[in-house]
Amino acid sequence: MSKRRSSIYKYTTFKQIDNFKNILDYGVYACPCALLNDPFEWERIVEEKKERYRIACLSFSTNSKLMWGHYANGHRGCMIHFVLPKDYDSTFESKHLLRKVNYENKMSYDKITTDFERLYHKDKKWQYEKEIRAVFDEKNYDDKQWNIIGGQVFYKIEVQGIYFGCEAYKESNYKDVLKMIHDYNQEHKKEIKVGRYKIKEGNKYSFALDRSFHFEEELKKNEIF
Repeated sequence: MSKRRSSIYKYTTFKQIDNFKNILDYGVYACPCALLNDPFEWERIVEEKKERYRIACLSFSTNSKLMWGHYANGHRGCMIHFVLPKDYDSTFESKHLLRKVNYENKMSYDKITTDFERLYHKDKKWQYEKEIRAVFDEKNYDDKQWNIIGGQVFYKIEVQGIYFGCEAYKESNYKDVLKMIHDYNQEHKKEIKVGRYKIKEGNKYSFALDRSFHFEEELKKNEIF
């Protein structure tokens, strides 16, 4: 019996629909060091080397209130589902490109010998993110693992599912996103699973998958076809 591969996620918005489409077409965007939300991650990297690295961030956390709030625009965005590569190694000593972030009370930079390795470490206050990331090094990378499109860098990983937040339907381009997923499935002969969360009745602080949601019905409701 084959071992089930673990799920990982990307919480995101679709305010800029091209950014959302890029995830479908190319993978997870790898941002420059300067765009990380914690400047202490890269302050010890030599200034002239900062442009050398890019970071693609994902998470083991599913259904996290904080992640929905911080990265998916307060449930107006979505949570994208991926699965780990078959050769992923979860051990601390792993040299796999995609690795769990090591959270520490104090970053032990003195024990880390390279800037590349430093970018897999974060302060413990970010532990709730349960982050897993891939670090791109422009001086040493495998083009089988990265897409470089128009100067932007993407970690190659295929979308398995898309789960809309409770308020996603309020976004002005919600219909465009529905159509984009439908067209992508048709063009690539894929069956990306699509779901939606809803606030639990009588409990405004909890949410769960909306079992009454069906993608095909949502397409018809929004006159996509």
